[in-house]
Amino acid sequence: MTLPLPQARYPDERPNDLREKLPIDSPHVFEKRNPATEGLVGQYAVALWPEVDAAIKHASRHQPAWQANPPQQRALVLRTAAKLLYAQRHALAECVAAETGKTTAEALLAEITPAIAWLNYCAQHAPKWLKPQPATSVLQRLVGQSAVLYPRAYGTIAVITPWNYPLGISVSGLASGLMAGNAVIYKPSELAPETGLALAELFKTALLEATKNEANTELIQLVLGDARTGEALIHHPELQGVLFTGSESTGRAIERALRPQGKPVWLELGGNDAMVVLPGACETQDALDAIASNAFWGRMTNAGQTCSAVKRLYVHEADADALAACLADKANQLNQSRMLMPLISRDAQRKIITQVEDALDNGAVALAGGYALEGPGYYYPATILCDMLPQARVLQEEVFGPVLPVIRYSTPQAAIDEINQNNLGLSASIFGPLAQAESLAGKITSGMVSLNTLPHSNYGMAHLPWTGWGRSGPGVSHGKAGLLALTRIQVINQTARPKKQPWFYPASLTPEKDSTARLANAMAGLLHSKNPLASLKHILLLGWSVVSNRSTTRL
Repeated sequence: MTLPLPQARYPDERPNDLREKLPIDSPHVFEKRNPATEGLVGQYAVALWPEVDAAIKHASRHQPAWQANPPQQRALVLRTAAKLLYAQRHALAECVAAETGKTTAEALLAEITPAIAWLNYCAQHAPKWLKPQPATSVLQRLVGQSAVLYPRAYGTIAVITPWNYPLGISVSGLASGLMAGNAVIYKPSELAPETGLALAELFKTALLEATKNEANTELIQLVLGDARTGEALIHHPELQGVLFTGSESTGRAIERALRPQGKPVWLELGGNDAMVVLPGACETQDALDAIASNAFWGRMTNAGQTCSAVKRLYVHEADADALAACLADKANQLNQSRMLMPLISRDAQRKIITQVEDALDNGAVALAGGYALEGPGYYYPATILCDMLPQARVLQEEVFGPVLPVIRYSTPQAAIDEINQNNLGLSASIFGPLAQAESLAGKITSGMVSLNTLPHSNYGMAHLPWTGWGRSGPGVSHGKAGLLALTRIQVINQTARPKKQPWFYPASLTPEKDSTARLANAMAGLLHSKNPLASLKHILLLGWSVVSNRSTTRL
């Protein structure tokens, strides 16, 4: 049973600084360490049920008024957030670097730049996506009706984000949730609390500056904590949905909690992404190096801690040795340079060690790396493996680290069949002649397939949906689809005033006795007719006949 905090001060006495110190041995404190130095970044109070309950109630009080604001007003908040993010970009990059171990340059490139792109793109296009959409059919017009589709907010939703891209993924969820008219309870990963604190403050400032209404700052509620915080969130009766990016086990737990209540979950649960190198694609040294460079960066960027990283490399048996040797050379150079960033935690490091040890036990040969590093920091070397058995964990599981297994195949179809056996279908890539790659892309059961390029860049393209199939979803972010996913459609069907329709009782539905049935028959014919104008004319005559009780010739 989870114990409450000594005092539940929300909402009237909410602390301004969620770094509030509790006794170091308190069960309600978690700490964050720099993964490169293992130095203490900070200690933080865990939000439990009282804090989560108060945050949801507080946000929910302000959400109806926020949804009533026109989309153009909400878009102004996103534009303001983009300006603030740009102005604070260097400080935020330093914050991300301290928590994740990545360089500030990588934080700027892979997180802050895509975040600014999404904020501005969404602000520009979402107002028209969120407009009521007329949806009146010809048949509706015949009976005097009209219909409009309204995208409505869900209410108060949770945005639960991971540590590997703590700024980029968080900005996407927060911006989309607010733009759709929702209030947002924001739970960043306990491995990136400082980034969460900074982003919550940034969005509150944007809400205040853009709307000049202090009450709107309560639309974003930050709850820091661990699994106990997440449990309180997903089981709260007033929460209307959860947008989650993270592990499959946690995502499925969220799904089990919300689906029986009819509440939506939007999930991105990682992938075991494959890259396929087609036969003959490495026929020149330049081509070999280009493909190796794509595969190597696609695996090693962010120390392999990327959901769309190249986690399995399928190479035709005629090219496998040459490509593996080229990759091993790149790995050895990177390991000697000590430029590879650390893993996020000691637990993450231990998991990679056991996964590689399992591969070696299953016949793998380590062409580079394959061993634990000594010294401070949660480092693991760039590792190239080949010739492991199919049951090796590095092939069956998502490996969140700088480990690239090279798998030989005999035919492209055999490679695709093996790829599809693993149902973590986030993304994949195919390298080789474009026409052949295009013909194979549709056979891969992944939400995103890239040809002669890597899927990583998709996340930086604000107009492209980011989505996975199978165990990687269901969920979508970015683009029109990503924004509208956080709304629900309400259909308004209307007439100007009540009136009696020809088919109301006591009309007969027997064609031989009543012209109402002939009218229905003619309307069905209109939908199937090769001459719709003639059918429409007949319907109009029949309609007048029904209303005026006149007779007409039978169809």
